[in-house]
Amino acid sequence: MRYEWSLFELHRLIILEERFTELKELLGSNLNLDILAIDEHTTRIDLLQENDDGINRFILFRNSKMRVPMVLCFAGEDQWIQLFCGWLKSQGVIVLPIELNAQAMLGIADEIIGLQSYDTKFIFDVTTTDRNLRKLELEVDKESFKFLTRNLTLHTALRDKIVPYIYHRSGMIIEKLPLTVISFLGAASVSHDKIVVSSWSNESLEKLLELTQ
Repeated sequence: MRYEWSLFELHRLIILEERFTELKELLGSNLNLDILAIDEHTTRIDLLQENDDGINRFILFRNSKMRVPMVLCFAGEDQWIQLFCGWLKSQGVIVLPIELNAQAMLGIADEIIGLQSYDTKFIFDVTTTDRNLRKLELEVDKESFKFLTRNLTLHTALRDKIVPYIYHRSGMIIEKLPLTVISFLGAASVSHDKIVVSSWSNESLEKLLELTQ
């Protein structure tokens, strides 16, 4: 199952595992915490909140050496992320929504798909003043995607293969166009402020944190 994730950057380090009792009082007793130490500076925290309305998922990724030390990804009901962000702010944490530009969208999309191939669509907002033209789409089918990236060993399919191919064939510079969505059929989509994906790899979270710096 895929989830729509809202994205936030946190401008202060907070050790949530040390505040778990307080978090359970805030978010309810049916709150589970999983923590994974990636290395001496990097940690992943997964919070799963179950209630009568469903399940809310909070994923935090922190690196104590980064200028922006933490990112937060949330999937669930708006009221719970508002409550959680309100609590973070009360602890002195500056919480800002993440706005990805076109280059950042390509970077995180590359990390999400890795070396896999998908039917891929780029959607651009090109609304004209008379509204006769509202949207432009470019599509790359799965087989073409696979062929163009066949020798790739890094997670850079869009940036190193697909986007240059589009430029050489059409003259279109993707990064300079009003890119609004990158969609991988049946797998994921990336927009300026939301990502739709079933789960987050540590590599994707690390890339998201890197993009906020």
